[in-house]
Amino acid sequence: MLLEQNLQEWAESKGFTYLGNSNNPKLIVFGEEHFKNELTKAQLELIRALKPEYVLHEFQEGTYNGKRLSQENSAIEDKDSKIYRELNAFRVISHFLGFQLVGVDLSSDQAFSTPYNSIEDIHIRRENEMARIMVEYAKKSTKPVVAVIGAYHSHQASPIHKILSSEKIPYCVIQQMKIERISGTNSRLQNMLN
Repeated sequence: MLLEQNLQEWAESKGFTYLGNSNNPKLIVFGEEHFKNELTKAQLELIRALKPEYVLHEFQEGTYNGKRLSQENSAIEDKDSKIYRELNAFRVISHFLGFQLVGVDLSSDQAFSTPYNSIEDIHIRRENEMARIMVEYAKKSTKPVVAVIGAYHSHQASPIHKILSSEKIPYCVIQQMKIERISGTNSRLQNMLN
């Protein structure tokens, strides 16, 4: 079994920040800066070592409440898009290692389906869904689950942490990017939503 100390040493050797609450995490969350090849390579390196049953990814299309998300995520199939290139690396290695790639985010329709007061409200909706899916797969997997989400969502102020803790899911976060959690609307947050 992979011990927390080994994960922490690995993360720190890559220059990442490690936050853990368990000696034997069932869930390893990467908080990434999107579209950085060197970060994706590090994620895939750890996935190869862990050989998880499930890898949860913010960009992976999925089905939520019976609704297929691919119509709004056309970039997933556009071979020239950054999303396609990042996900393709995960898709290829999933075939070799035998893990299931699972979507871990709301669709835009779901995120914006009810009124909201700020971009932060949208982030909270998305993060509640991310946490729900993380809990679901961590509980059903016999191996550690890996989740790849944006660094903004894995920040300590995210509701993901409260939900994982209340569900007693042993987890750690490998923060690949430092980011401040800011309430309200600003252009950086708006860009992160896209």
